[in-house]
This record gives sequence, C-alpha cells and structure tokens, in this order.
Amino acid sequence: MARTLAAGLLGLCLIATSALAADTIAVGTKITPQNWQQYKDLMPQGLQVVASAIDPMSNMKVPDFIKQFQPGFPVGFNEHNAAIEYLQHPIMYRLMMPQLVFIDRKGTIRAQRSGDEEAFFNEASQEKNLREAIEGLLKEPTQTANKKRASR
Repeated sequence: MARTLAAGLLGLCLIATSALAADTIAVGTKITPQNWQQYKDLMPQGLQVVASAIDPMSNMKVPDFIKQFQPGFPVGFNEHNAAIEYLQHPIMYRLMMPQLVFIDRKGTIRAQRSGDEEAFFNEASQEKNLREAIEGLLKEPTQTANKKRASR
C-alpha cells in the first residue's frame, strides 16, 4: 500500500489491509463489508474507510469481491511488500490479518491493530473497540483550512 493512498484521503480514515476471503475482508474476524455499514453515521464527521487486499493475485479477486458484496467503500489491492513497508511491519514476523490502520485528519498513523490481538478483535467487544477508536480520533479538533489574513 503506497503512502500516497492514505495521503490522498481527507479526514480520518481507516484502512483495512487484508487478504480477501470468501465473504470477509479480514480473515479470522467478524469484519465484513456488511458490518462496516454500521459506521455510516460517522462518515459525515470525516470517517473514510478503505480496504486493500494484499494477498497474491488479489488484483484478480477484488473485482469479484466488490461485485458480490458491494461494500460501500473503496476496495483495492496492493503488492504485499509495499503493504509491509507502509505498515512498517518487521519482515521476520508473520503478518496477521486484518491490519487496521487508524489515520488522523493530519495524515498521521495514530494506531494499528493486528488480527492476532485477541483483546481487540474478540467477537464480544470488537464493535465497541472499533467504534471507540474511531470516535476518539473524530473528536479531536480539526484544522481550519481558511486562516485569517493579517491586517494591512
């Protein structure tokens, strides 16, 4: 996943980097295109969700995935090594799916969650954990694009 992907997005975004399974974006979790729809209420506040498949031949899998599940957010693909570099994941460790990246309004990665974090991704609290992480960043003050001009 090239850093330009995140750099082109405005507002808070959450990038779910994952392998595509039959009906999930994140293998081994309950994150599906359907349950990401529950975050639609946060989109007017600045949330943007994108997903990137990084498994081999994902460029051939993504179109069918989009057609079948119509996720309601952009789904693309990236080369595995580029994603590893973007995530700054040590190559000596196995990359567990999903990889969730929380990026603030300034484009700074504020948090990353890996699929092997049972406390974050367990079925009983996953929804609560995701919502808290997202809402926490959305509550941060936004920078105004228009600065006051100095008086002449």
